[in-house]
Amino acid sequence: MKIIEIILEVLILLIGLYLAFFKSYFQEKGKNLATKEDIGDITNTVEEIKSSFTTEIELFKSNLQFLTNIQIGIASEERNVIIDFNVKFNNWLYYQMDYISQKLFDNVEIEKCENLISISYFDLKTAQTKLSLFCKNEEILKMATNLIIVTGENIHKNSIKFIGEIKMININRNYETDNEKIIKLIDEIVEKHRFYCDENLKKHVELCPTINLFMNLCRNRIYELIENK
Repeated sequence: MKIIEIILEVLILLIGLYLAFFKSYFQEKGKNLATKEDIGDITNTVEEIKSSFTTEIELFKSNLQFLTNIQIGIASEERNVIIDFNVKFNNWLYYQMDYISQKLFDNVEIEKCENLISISYFDLKTAQTKLSLFCKNEEILKMATNLIIVTGENIHKNSIKFIGEIKMININRNYETDNEKIIKLIDEIVEKHRFYCDENLKKHVELCPTINLFMNLCRNRIYELIENK
Protein backbone atom coordinates (compact mmCIF):
# COMPACT_ATOMS: atom_id res chain seq x y z
CA MET A 1 0.00 0.00 0.00
CA LYS A 2 3.04 2.35 0.31
CA ILE A 3 3.13 2.94 -3.46
CA ILE A 4 -0.54 3.98 -3.46
CA GLU A 5 0.09 6.35 -0.54
CA ILE A 6 3.02 7.91 -2.44
CA ILE A 7 0.82 8.45 -5.53
CA LEU A 8 -1.87 10.13 -3.43
CA GLU A 9 0.76 12.36 -1.78
CA VAL A 10 2.08 13.36 -5.23
CA LEU A 11 -1.48 14.13 -6.34
CA ILE A 12 -2.04 16.35 -3.31
CA LEU A 13 1.31 18.08 -4.01
CA LEU A 14 0.25 18.85 -7.61
CA ILE A 15 -3.03 20.35 -6.41
CA GLY A 16 -1.05 22.45 -3.94
CA LEU A 17 1.25 23.69 -6.68
CA TYR A 18 -1.71 24.68 -8.86
CA LEU A 19 -3.30 26.59 -5.97
CA ALA A 20 0.03 28.26 -5.19
CA PHE A 21 0.29 29.37 -8.81
CA PHE A 22 -3.09 31.13 -8.74
CA LYS A 23 -2.36 32.72 -5.38
CA SER A 24 0.95 34.10 -6.65
CA TYR A 25 -0.64 35.33 -9.85
CA PHE A 26 -3.45 37.22 -8.19
CA GLN A 27 -1.16 38.71 -5.57
CA GLU A 28 0.95 40.16 -8.37
CA LYS A 29 -2.03 41.42 -10.38
CA GLY A 30 -3.89 42.65 -7.31
CA LYS A 31 -1.84 45.82 -7.40
CA ASN A 32 -3.56 46.89 -10.64
CA LEU A 33 -6.97 46.36 -12.20
CA ALA A 34 -7.11 43.40 -14.52
CA THR A 35 -7.20 44.37 -18.19
CA LYS A 36 -9.10 42.49 -20.89
CA GLU A 37 -5.78 41.03 -21.97
CA ASP A 38 -5.14 39.83 -18.42
CA ILE A 39 -8.56 38.21 -18.26
CA GLY A 40 -7.95 36.47 -21.57
CA ASP A 41 -4.57 35.21 -20.39
CA ILE A 42 -6.08 33.97 -17.15
CA THR A 43 -8.88 32.19 -19.02
CA ASN A 44 -6.39 30.46 -21.32
CA THR A 45 -4.15 29.51 -18.40
CA VAL A 46 -7.10 28.10 -16.46
CA GLU A 47 -8.19 25.99 -19.40
CA GLU A 48 -4.66 24.70 -19.97
CA ILE A 49 -4.24 23.81 -16.30
CA LYS A 50 -7.72 22.27 -16.19
CA SER A 51 -6.93 20.11 -19.20
CA SER A 52 -3.51 19.13 -17.83
CA PHE A 53 -4.97 18.44 -14.38
CA THR A 54 -7.72 16.23 -15.86
CA THR A 55 -5.13 14.26 -17.81
CA GLU A 56 -2.96 13.84 -14.71
CA ILE A 57 -5.96 12.67 -12.67
CA GLU A 58 -6.87 10.05 -15.27
CA LEU A 59 -3.26 8.86 -15.42
CA PHE A 60 -3.08 8.56 -11.64
CA LYS A 61 -6.39 6.68 -11.55
CA SER A 62 -5.10 4.28 -14.18
CA ASN A 63 -1.82 3.73 -12.33
CA LEU A 64 -3.65 3.32 -9.04
CA GLN A 65 -5.90 0.63 -10.52
CA PHE A 66 -2.90 -1.11 -12.07
CA LEU A 67 -1.02 -1.18 -8.76
CA THR A 68 -4.12 -2.36 -6.92
CA ASN A 69 -4.47 -5.27 -9.34
CA ILE A 70 -0.80 -6.16 -8.86
CA GLN A 71 -1.15 -6.14 -5.09
CA ILE A 72 -4.28 -8.31 -5.24
CA GLY A 73 -2.43 -10.74 -7.52
CA ILE A 74 0.57 -10.95 -5.20
CA ALA A 75 -1.67 -11.48 -2.15
CA SER A 76 -3.52 -14.24 -4.01
CA GLU A 77 -0.23 -15.90 -4.98
CA GLU A 78 1.01 -15.71 -1.39
CA ARG A 79 -2.16 -17.45 -0.22
CA ASN A 80 -1.73 -20.16 -2.85
CA VAL A 81 1.91 -20.91 -1.98
CA ILE A 82 1.08 -21.19 1.73
CA ILE A 83 -1.66 -23.71 0.98
CA ASP A 84 0.53 -25.58 -1.50
CA PHE A 85 3.38 -25.94 1.01
CA ASN A 86 1.05 -27.44 3.60
CA VAL A 87 -0.34 -29.91 1.05
CA LYS A 88 3.14 -30.96 -0.11
CA PHE A 89 4.41 -31.36 3.46
CA ASN A 90 1.49 -33.61 4.40
CA ASN A 91 1.99 -35.70 1.24
CA TRP A 92 5.64 -36.24 2.18
CA LEU A 93 4.64 -37.20 5.70
CA TYR A 94 1.89 -39.56 4.49
CA TYR A 95 4.20 -41.59 2.23
CA GLN A 96 6.52 -42.18 5.17
CA MET A 97 3.94 -42.75 7.88
CA ASP A 98 1.15 -44.79 6.26
CA TYR A 99 1.68 -45.64 2.61
CA ILE A 100 4.80 -47.72 3.12
CA SER A 101 3.00 -49.96 5.63
CA GLN A 102 0.88 -51.37 2.80
CA LYS A 103 3.89 -52.63 0.77
CA LEU A 104 5.93 -54.83 3.11
CA PHE A 105 6.57 -58.07 1.19
CA ASP A 106 7.20 -56.91 -2.37
CA ASN A 107 10.43 -55.07 -3.15
CA VAL A 108 9.07 -53.75 -6.44
CA GLU A 109 6.24 -52.05 -4.56
CA ILE A 110 8.61 -50.91 -1.82
CA GLU A 111 10.85 -49.27 -4.43
CA LYS A 112 7.80 -47.53 -5.89
CA CYS A 113 7.04 -46.22 -2.42
CA GLU A 114 10.68 -45.16 -2.02
CA ASN A 115 10.39 -43.27 -5.30
CA LEU A 116 7.18 -41.58 -4.17
CA ILE A 117 8.91 -40.42 -1.00
CA SER A 118 11.73 -38.91 -3.09
CA ILE A 119 9.29 -37.21 -5.49
CA SER A 120 7.18 -35.85 -2.65
CA TYR A 121 10.32 -34.43 -1.02
CA PHE A 122 11.33 -32.76 -4.30
CA ASP A 123 7.81 -31.30 -4.60
CA LEU A 124 8.04 -30.06 -1.02
CA LYS A 125 11.36 -28.28 -1.68
CA THR A 126 9.87 -26.69 -4.80
CA ALA A 127 6.90 -25.51 -2.73
CA GLN A 128 9.32 -24.12 -0.14
CA THR A 129 11.12 -22.11 -2.84
CA LYS A 130 7.82 -20.57 -3.96
CA LEU A 131 6.94 -19.88 -0.33
CA SER A 132 10.25 -18.02 0.11
CA LEU A 133 9.52 -15.90 -2.96
CA PHE A 134 5.96 -14.82 -2.16
CA CYS A 135 5.36 -15.17 1.59
CA LYS A 136 6.07 -11.98 3.55
CA ASN A 137 5.69 -13.59 6.98
CA GLU A 138 9.19 -14.33 8.29
CA GLU A 139 7.88 -16.55 11.08
CA ILE A 140 6.16 -18.84 8.57
CA LEU A 141 9.34 -19.07 6.50
CA LYS A 142 11.48 -19.95 9.53
CA MET A 143 9.00 -22.54 10.79
CA ALA A 144 8.67 -24.12 7.34
CA THR A 145 12.44 -24.63 7.19
CA ASN A 146 12.55 -25.96 10.74
CA LEU A 147 9.65 -28.34 10.06
CA ILE A 148 11.45 -29.92 7.10
CA ILE A 149 14.70 -30.26 9.06
CA VAL A 150 13.08 -31.80 12.15
CA THR A 151 10.94 -34.20 10.08
CA GLY A 152 13.97 -35.19 8.02
CA GLU A 153 16.15 -35.87 11.04
CA ASN A 154 13.51 -38.01 12.72
CA ILE A 155 10.73 -39.56 10.60
CA HIS A 156 12.49 -39.47 7.22
CA LYS A 157 15.74 -40.93 8.55
CA ASN A 158 13.77 -43.70 10.26
CA SER A 159 11.82 -44.42 7.06
CA ILE A 160 14.94 -44.75 4.91
CA LYS A 161 16.50 -47.12 7.44
CA PHE A 162 13.35 -49.25 7.61
CA ILE A 163 13.01 -49.47 3.81
CA GLY A 164 16.63 -50.63 3.45
CA GLU A 165 16.21 -53.34 6.10
CA ILE A 166 12.91 -54.64 4.69
CA LYS A 167 14.29 -54.80 1.15
CA MET A 168 17.26 -56.85 2.33
CA ILE A 169 15.05 -59.29 4.27
CA ASN A 170 12.78 -59.71 1.23
CA ILE A 171 15.80 -60.50 -0.96
CA ASN A 172 16.90 -63.20 1.50
CA ARG A 173 13.36 -64.54 1.73
CA ASN A 174 13.04 -64.83 -2.05
CA TYR A 175 16.20 -66.95 -2.21
CA GLU A 176 15.31 -69.08 0.80
CA THR A 177 13.85 -72.54 0.21
CA ASP A 178 13.42 -73.67 3.78
CA ASN A 179 9.82 -72.90 4.81
CA GLU A 180 10.72 -72.55 8.45
CA LYS A 181 13.36 -69.92 7.66
CA ILE A 182 10.94 -68.16 5.33
CA ILE A 183 8.41 -67.91 8.16
CA LYS A 184 11.11 -66.52 10.45
CA LEU A 185 12.02 -63.89 7.85
CA ILE A 186 8.35 -62.93 7.50
CA ASP A 187 8.07 -62.65 11.28
CA GLU A 188 11.17 -60.46 11.24
CA ILE A 189 9.56 -58.13 8.71
CA VAL A 190 6.40 -57.94 10.84
CA GLU A 191 8.41 -57.22 13.96
CA LYS A 192 10.51 -54.53 12.26
CA HIS A 193 7.34 -52.99 10.90
CA ARG A 194 5.80 -52.90 14.37
CA PHE A 195 8.93 -51.22 15.76
CA TYR A 196 9.01 -48.79 12.83
CA CYS A 197 5.36 -47.80 13.37
CA ASP A 198 5.89 -47.34 17.12
CA GLU A 199 8.96 -45.18 16.55
CA ASN A 200 7.36 -43.05 13.86
CA LEU A 201 4.19 -42.62 15.90
CA LYS A 202 6.23 -41.45 18.88
CA LYS A 203 8.22 -39.04 16.72
CA HIS A 204 5.03 -37.80 15.06
CA VAL A 205 3.42 -37.12 18.45
CA GLU A 206 6.50 -35.09 19.40
CA LEU A 207 6.26 -33.21 16.12
CA CYS A 208 2.48 -32.54 16.29
CA PRO A 209 2.66 -29.35 18.44
CA THR A 210 5.08 -27.80 15.94
CA ILE A 211 2.91 -28.87 12.99
CA ASN A 212 -0.24 -27.49 14.64
CA LEU A 213 1.49 -24.21 15.50
CA PHE A 214 2.70 -23.88 11.91
CA MET A 215 -0.76 -24.62 10.49
CA ASN A 216 -2.39 -22.05 12.79
CA LEU A 217 0.19 -19.48 11.73
CA CYS A 218 -0.54 -20.22 8.08
CA ARG A 219 -4.30 -20.09 8.66
CA ASN A 220 -4.07 -16.69 10.34
CA ARG A 221 -1.94 -15.34 7.51
CA ILE A 222 -4.41 -16.60 4.89
CA TYR A 223 -7.34 -14.96 6.71
CA GLU A 224 -5.31 -11.75 6.97
CA LEU A 225 -4.70 -11.76 3.21
CA ILE A 226 -8.38 -12.35 2.50
CA GLU A 227 -9.49 -9.53 4.84
CA ASN A 228 -7.01 -7.08 3.29
CA LYS A 229 -8.47 -7.63 -0.17
